[in-house]
Amino acid sequence: MPEPKGLLDFSVYLFSEATVGLVLAYATRLIFTAVQIAGTVVDFQMGFGIVNVIDPQIHQTLAEALVGLQRYEEAIEEFATTVELSPKEPFPRFALADAYLQAEQPEKARETLEALLELEPDYPGAKLLLESLEETKDP
Repeated sequence: MPEPKGLLDFSVYLFSEATVGLVLAYATRLIFTAVQIAGTVVDFQMGFGIVNVIDPQIHQTLAEALVGLQRYEEAIEEFATTVELSPKEPFPRFALADAYLQAEQPEKARETLEALLELEPDYPGAKLLLESLEETKDP
């Protein structure tokens, strides 16, 4: 660009340089903001993914919903995951046994109830359910 010859030329030159600088700064800021937002999205997805793997309550809730939909095989998988993640909790074992019964797998239900009673001998309903399984097995 030629050298400005007067105050007006200098003002136009200064304004054009400032405009170019602001446009470049805005474009750079836009790129960095896009990268930052993408990083935040990935961070949230990873966090929710980890919670889904680690939190037994999510698997238990999903399994209960699947039982309600009569999708017993999928419910069994989710209850089994819940039992793996919280092996000392009795309810997931009882719910797993019930899902086995709903899926017409009484032998697996029996095994699960026996394991539950080893863990917690006085769990409400477990003995009664096991006894009813024994009665249906005997005839």
